[in-house]
Amino acid sequence: MLLDHDIGDIVSVTLGGTSWQLSIWAKPVEWNRLTEIPRIATSERADFRLGTTMGLDVWWHVSDDVLVLAIGGAPEDSSLIFALPASVLDDIPRVIRDVIDEGWDNAH
Repeated sequence: MLLDHDIGDIVSVTLGGTSWQLSIWAKPVEWNRLTEIPRIATSERADFRLGTTMGLDVWWHVSDDVLVLAIGGAPEDSSLIFALPASVLDDIPRVIRDVIDEGWDNAH
């Protein structure tokens, strides 16, 4: 997982595997909302919009301990979907907090 920031306090979280990479851009306050995703996804079976990639919305939900990220205008119409371990939801806020605590200059 990589982090980057841009003017205007936008934070990019880049997730990746051996043959893929996904960068999601959002404000830090939006990243703090990650803790709401499991509650919403499991109790209401709803998709949760957080961040953008390639100018498209990123829709999040958790099902059977799998984090599903759907890219596009509406989750049900997405052609690009990523399935990741639900533990990623714990990792992202932790990494962001660590980087902010250390200072951006030390993170690169």
